Amino acid sequence: MRQIIDVLPRRKLLARALLSAGCVLSGTLGLVPGWIGAAQAQSPLSPVLAAGTRAPDIAQGVREVSPRKDGKPPRSKSAVRKNDPNAPIVVEGREISGRLDFNLRLQGDARLSKNDLVLSADLIDYLVVPDQVIISGSPAKVERISPEGSDTLFTPRAQIELLANTGVVEQAQITYGRIGGRGKADRIELLAQQVTRMLGAEYTTCRPGDDSWVLKAREITIDQIEGEGEARGAKLYFKGTPILAAPYMPFPVDDERASGFLPPSLGITTRTGLDVTVPIYWNIAPNRDFTFEPRLMTRRGVLLGGLGRYLEPSFAGSVRAEWLPRDEQLGRQRWLVDAEHAWQPEFAREWRGGWKYQKVSDDQYFADVARNVGNINTLFLPREGYLSYTRPWWNVSARVQQFQTLQDPLAPVLPAYWREPQLNFNYYRADVRGFVATANAEFARFKHPTLTEGWRAYLQPALEYPIVEPGYFIRPRVALHMTRYGQLETPGVIPGTATSPRSASRTLPIISVDTGLVFEREQGIFLPHLRQTLEPRLFYLRVPYRDQNALPNFDSAATDFGFAQLFSPNRFSGNDRISDADALTMALTSRYSDPATGLERLRLQIGKRFNFETPRVDVPGTTLPVLRSSDLLLSAAGRISQAWALDTSVQLNSRDNTAVRSSVGLRYSPAERNIFNLTYRYQRELLEQIEFSTQWQLGGRFYAVARWNYSIREKRSPESLAGVEYDADCWVARLVVNRYATATGQANNSLFFQLELSGLGGIGTDPLSLLKRSIPGYSKLDSQRSWSSRTE
Repeated sequence: MRQIIDVLPRRKLLARALLSAGCVLSGTLGLVPGWIGAAQAQSPLSPVLAAGTRAPDIAQGVREVSPRKDGKPPRSKSAVRKNDPNAPIVVEGREISGRLDFNLRLQGDARLSKNDLVLSADLIDYLVVPDQVIISGSPAKVERISPEGSDTLFTPRAQIELLANTGVVEQAQITYGRIGGRGKADRIELLAQQVTRMLGAEYTTCRPGDDSWVLKAREITIDQIEGEGEARGAKLYFKGTPILAAPYMPFPVDDERASGFLPPSLGITTRTGLDVTVPIYWNIAPNRDFTFEPRLMTRRGVLLGGLGRYLEPSFAGSVRAEWLPRDEQLGRQRWLVDAEHAWQPEFAREWRGGWKYQKVSDDQYFADVARNVGNINTLFLPREGYLSYTRPWWNVSARVQQFQTLQDPLAPVLPAYWREPQLNFNYYRADVRGFVATANAEFARFKHPTLTEGWRAYLQPALEYPIVEPGYFIRPRVALHMTRYGQLETPGVIPGTATSPRSASRTLPIISVDTGLVFEREQGIFLPHLRQTLEPRLFYLRVPYRDQNALPNFDSAATDFGFAQLFSPNRFSGNDRISDADALTMALTSRYSDPATGLERLRLQIGKRFNFETPRVDVPGTTLPVLRSSDLLLSAAGRISQAWALDTSVQLNSRDNTAVRSSVGLRYSPAERNIFNLTYRYQRELLEQIEFSTQWQLGGRFYAVARWNYSIREKRSPESLAGVEYDADCWVARLVVNRYATATGQANNSLFFQLELSGLGGIGTDPLSLLKRSIPGYSKLDSQRSWSSRTE
């Protein structure tokens, strides 16, 4: 016995000596590796239980489950912890008796632990040779400890294989600390680490005492390593009423991906009728997946859709396809293809490339069958491929781009130009003896079915000498824009004539000086608790006039007049029209910021451009300025208090001081998930709209969501939305009605209902993307996955 005593803690010596003499003890024992083997050869003690007896093997038939069924590495490596066979076994009890080479019996506040397993009960029998533990009494508890969260079981009887950390628990209740779920079953089998199988089971993520939703099944397996659950012979109950039944039902127990059926989507619209989708998800690999989406529309037919995604170190992409073999309303097939691919090799990160391809069978595809309201107003679908090469100071790129133009018969739009090809070169260097040197070049060939075609090449080198100091800045800049056109042809017009030249060119110098001052005071005027700046700014621009009416217009259009345009060298986008200018812009900005955090709380701006010569270059559909001064711009934006935010701008006509364009936006948000937005937009002779949107707590757990957009000019509402949400501890319900215009004179009504069960998934049509798009500042109601974490 001396070898045994030498390896035991000194405070255990008396206990070991008494036990070796066959005494019944009260206290705590620590069984150290090697001690049991030595005791077998030297201890002739009489067992408390009869020699050779063993409790019934109630664990018979329990099978081992691999941490990953497909043999791949586990999702969370930290969750897979190997049992140490040499770890000590610690036992406690008011009475400890037995033979060290056969069994131990612990009685009264008994406790046994090894590795991550802790057993507590009135009575614990430890059978040494088979390494089994049988616990009984009330209450008996089995704990499997994990850093991510422990599993705890309460049972009147359990049999545990100590080293394997497996076993069977009878008539048990279980709580899953990692995933925040709980359940009860006639029998629970502890399989691999953090894997359990419940027979005659119930499972939920609701708080104890709250069975708002319960999944009942003949068998439920919870695999926390995989993040998967499986139910066989399952019925889902909500508020005591069965709402879903299936012979086999996989479900997620965390946010990891898992193959299987996804929650069905259910909705109703005036164009599709009853709309049901049952997605099937295939987790092919950690970096690849595919979702098959069969969809039944009672007014259209059965649509087959799928989305595949892939991600590699050097490339990534996705492919979506939809096919409606026969539209019951139109009597023909309809389809969609949407694919994109991005590439950047690991061995040469300066290279990038990719392609995008989008195409639908007809102009009304999105209006008739799209589930995403954001696609309804899509006009141009791109088909393009691109390649670029980047170095520290320059980059080159090439692109081929086409478009499919979707037409509304009552409001046709002009098809976009195709670029076949487009080549770009950009150069930027900021340390050339104090100068900033830039150069931009492009060659592109433009194709169009009805408008002028041809190629265009331009080069624009520029040189800037910035002087930036704490209280002021000066940025003089000189640029030269050189453009040439060739192979110009207009359908129906004889090329090479005076009205349709085959080539053309243009060269323009562009000179500008941008300068400003920055004044600061610690106590702002009107708002003394905030720091205030005063920033006057002048911008002079000189571009000589060139007659550009004979040049084609491939991509130029007038930009919206605003503060960005006041300091821009060109009133037009693109490179086919360069505005002439001899003008001075004067602007004043004042900022109020929090002196402690530096956060800007309010920004006030006023600006105006004075033309020394009236501009003469224009594009069709625009009106040339007739006054020497531009309209006056006013702007105020910021978070003026914890609850209120303001964003407003006004464009005043210089002749009569009337509003040409205005936008006024207010946001009130006194608390999270309580937000009210009000916006007014006006553009003379074109637009006058008012819009409000809100997410607001009505009381208790109910929230209202709404959006109303009304055109005062057209006396109609292009889009409106109303709904209600309910947020419980373990489930969220959403009911939303949406009406939107799909084409001129046409509208669609949609009904969305979703029941989201925490830790299980959602049933119904998900309106979240619609709510986020329609209500600025919307916050998702998200019941917590783990109720146990909220009680700590």
